[in-house]
Amino acid sequence: RIGEFTVKQLVGLRFASDAELPALAREVLDGKLKELDAIKRAVKDWRADWQRA
Repeated sequence: RIGEFTVKQLVGLRFASDAELPALAREVLDGKLKELDAIKRAVKDWRADWQRA
């Protein structure tokens, strides 16, 4: 279902830990989290993005 995410939604989800990602992704796909800021605020266990170019 990866094609159902927008680029902005994926950007918001990229900092989520492996443990919380499935639940957050489900909330995004269910329409409960729509905007980038809301997704980023929902991430509780932030994971650094060390691969960023």
